[in-house]
Amino acid sequence: MFSGSDQDAKAAIELIRQAMVGLGNSPWSYGYELVEADASTGYGSIAGTYDRAGGPDIDAEQPVMWELFDGLSPGRAVDVACGTGRHLARLAELGHRVVGVDQSGAMLEAARQRLPEVRLCLGAMARLPVRSGSSDLTVCSLGLEHEPDPEPALAELARVTRVGGRVLISDVHPFAILLDHHAQFESASGGRVLIRAYPHFHGRLLELFSRNGLVVEQCVEPTIGPGPGLSGRAAQRVVGDHVTAGAWTGVPIVVVWQLRREGGR
Repeated sequence: MFSGSDQDAKAAIELIRQAMVGLGNSPWSYGYELVEADASTGYGSIAGTYDRAGGPDIDAEQPVMWELFDGLSPGRAVDVACGTGRHLARLAELGHRVVGVDQSGAMLEAARQRLPEVRLCLGAMARLPVRSGSSDLTVCSLGLEHEPDPEPALAELARVTRVGGRVLISDVHPFAILLDHHAQFESASGGRVLIRAYPHFHGRLLELFSRNGLVVEQCVEPTIGPGPGLSGRAAQRVVGDHVTAGAWTGVPIVVVWQLRREGGR
């Protein structure tokens, strides 16, 4: 909620009005080209700088995921869309025998630099190079939102998990995506790469969980706390952190599902 005076509010509204009138002009424009890429190409292009980029979704997601990791017994863990291996490293520290899968060879190479002894496999979420029922814990972190249709990926997450095993999924919250939160990163050329996210609504996911024998044990929806909100927005740079923070504080940024595999097709 905006906490300034009426005068501050009026000034902020006037700045927003000016932004809407002159979006293509300085200072409202970013001043660089925003190029959209698919997940494999986009993440491959920023693999070397990904760990330094951070973001409010990772800030909100990681503590929840790691707390859930702490509550599970060590076993064989498969990290799908493992990226540069931030969750793989934590799972290995906790005693899991880990396997990482990602569709970007460049991201896997970054993970290999961090975890040279870990088995890493190139593969898409909808066609995992993992044996059925071989995983005690299957993790998919901030990757499902890049799938226009989540059904094939969810079927694969269930397939590779043994009966009685767990599936942990973090996804950018559909509410945040509807507010235009997509993955954006600085490219090597100094521009920006956008990797589109697709909103997956809870009702649809619950239907797919049930169809694939996945029972919900927990659902956590971390929100954006006080601070600068979603970084990199032109409105934030010009209107000010106090305005964007007020708009974004309390908005759910990710959703984390802990599921138990009970059966299914």
